[in-house]
Amino acid sequence: MDGAGIRQNAGNPQETGCSHGPTDASDLRPQSVCAILRRARGALHDGEVTLGEVVEALGRASFAPLIMLPALIVVTPASGIPLLSSICGITIALIAGQMLVQRDHIWLPRWLMRRSVSREKLQKALDWLDPIAAWVDRITKERLTPLVNPPFLYVLQLLCVAGGAVMPLMEFVPFTSSMMGVMVAFLSVAMVTRDGLLVLFGFSALGGLFYLANMVLA
Repeated sequence: MDGAGIRQNAGNPQETGCSHGPTDASDLRPQSVCAILRRARGALHDGEVTLGEVVEALGRASFAPLIMLPALIVVTPASGIPLLSSICGITIALIAGQMLVQRDHIWLPRWLMRRSVSREKLQKALDWLDPIAAWVDRITKERLTPLVNPPFLYVLQLLCVAGGAVMPLMEFVPFTSSMMGVMVAFLSVAMVTRDGLLVLFGFSALGGLFYLANMVLA
């Protein structure tokens, strides 16, 4: 099957904050959510922006940021764009699955890499996330690290696979995929920032999702 691969690299420390100016990849800190959003802005250009361009803009980032970005986008109002939640969910499931089996680089099929969204909609989603990312960078720190280290880390990755896989099925009810996106976002940001407290929030979000599902089915 035709596909494309992106190599992985950890990056170096950098100050937090969501400035939109150009940044040197060597100066990026993967633990900074704002730094990841700045990399994503590197894909912005006139016209349609493809998923492949976004992935390339993130460069040789680690797997967790590449799970985190589509999860965060699903949480924004952009999740109402037809098929966007499905594309993000499939992307999350594929990347998390490859992280789970410990591949050394990310592979995505070319048909998925060619999926696109307008610059205006992507920029609006990133603008919406900027203040949240800056706030997250201020409050997160390394704590409860056993929750983001093996073997528990594999549980988080498996939940991200499952969460991403069901997002296309939730496309039929507008914005419900955002609820699953919240869980995946908590877990992926926890992996990026190595803040185990966010894992507990992610489990709370998952519990709330099961509760709502039970209420609807009842």
